Amino acid sequence: MAPPPSNHEAGGPPTQAGPPKLFDLDPTGTDDDTLTVMELADQVGMAVRAGFRNQVWIRGELMSLRRPNNGMVYFDLTETTPGGSIRKIPVVLFRDRRALVNRRLTEAGGAMRMDDGLSIRIRGRVELYGPTSTVQIQMTDIDPTYTVGSMAIARNRLISELTAAGLINQNKQLAMPPAPHRIGLVTSPGSAAQGDFLDELRQSGFAWDVVMAASQVQGAGAEHHLASAIRVLAKMNVEVIAVVRGGGARTDLAAFDQAPVAEAIAASPVPVLTGVGHEVDDSVADLVAHQALKTPTACAGALIDTVAASHRQAEDTYTRLLSHAEGHLRDKSDRLTTTANAVAHSALSSIKVASERTTALQLAISHQATDARQASEARLTEAERSLGRVAAAATSAPQRRVDAVVARLGPSAARALDRPQLSLNHAEERLRLLNPQRLLAQGWSITRTADGTIVRTIEEAPPGTRLVTQVADGTLHSTTDANPDADANADAADIDDRTDP
Repeated sequence: MAPPPSNHEAGGPPTQAGPPKLFDLDPTGTDDDTLTVMELADQVGMAVRAGFRNQVWIRGELMSLRRPNNGMVYFDLTETTPGGSIRKIPVVLFRDRRALVNRRLTEAGGAMRMDDGLSIRIRGRVELYGPTSTVQIQMTDIDPTYTVGSMAIARNRLISELTAAGLINQNKQLAMPPAPHRIGLVTSPGSAAQGDFLDELRQSGFAWDVVMAASQVQGAGAEHHLASAIRVLAKMNVEVIAVVRGGGARTDLAAFDQAPVAEAIAASPVPVLTGVGHEVDDSVADLVAHQALKTPTACAGALIDTVAASHRQAEDTYTRLLSHAEGHLRDKSDRLTTTANAVAHSALSSIKVASERTTALQLAISHQATDARQASEARLTEAERSLGRVAAAATSAPQRRVDAVVARLGPSAARALDRPQLSLNHAEERLRLLNPQRLLAQGWSITRTADGTIVRTIEEAPPGTRLVTQVADGTLHSTTDANPDADANADAADIDDRTDP
């Protein structure tokens, strides 16, 4: 911009050579030395260009980044003074220089992207913007290594501080719930990270209760949003907190390398899982988290694996308990069957012995009664004969003697007959008590082969043997079976639907 013309060049009276004396008042009241706004702006512009003939490198914190549709980029480069005030200078990146800056960022491996809150070092020309007469920087280049290096230094310093404070492993020492279902989720609402995380949980088939805490995940102040969201979820009775976001440049993930986020994770009373899409290195948030996963999908997958493992363990425990119970029942059933067979065999033996003893006793009593009756009858007959002979030969006196004898012999004979009768009655009562038919009425049964042989053991009834089982009200016909797995209570027999009343 050329300097304003002098009064002489403009056709006015000649003036003294040299720069104008600003703010000097003309005592005559004329305004020959007064500058217009444009003249002052032009002179300031010349002074700025004269003072900054070459481009300069300048560093500061990027703020108020704007990318309008005209292809240009605008932002403020700021610095906070020791007193806490903020100094700033506007920066403009024209379209023709933007391509060079983007190439520089790409050559840095995609680790950096310009965003608010970033510490940057840029190159540009110091100019005076005419319309507002403000000094601005026309950006022409950027130094990505400065930003990446500054971030690395700050990151390492923070890790050292967290280690010294014992916070690196504090969250890792918490016990992971065996089957967490109430999950706290920290992410940007509506983001791809949120969709990937929730889709993975839905496809698992398990029931989930997800409590969402929306948060800014990049840019200036993002670290405070993330820390606040983590603290809020920790008070909502969640079992696990998942902090997720998609991938991006290292500068996009700068918030996860900040102290507020790391301290909030370390102080969380429940395990915190991170699923942040990193390019290479883990963030400080990953280092202090209970478990760090590479993506939101992987973070959800880790929760699914934990629940699935718990379900498998529960199913295995149930299977073992069921198998143990079945084995115990089989053992008890076998022992019960053995005991029942032993009792049945013993009962049948007792019944047989009692039956044989009853039969023998009945025969003995019958023989004794018969012998006693015959003896009594013989003695009576003999007495009658004797009395006849005496009566025929004797007189009335002897007759009386005979009558007396008969009178004495009558009760004696009756008593002689009564004693065998009582013995017979006792024998019949014992026989009634030991009668097999009475035992059958009480629930016992007797099993015989077709030829009438009593079956006392399993060996006496091999497979295919026809059996006749006597119960209280009839008989049952069956055939033995060779199947060892048949119901023990059925005694390995197929019962015919025939009953003899």
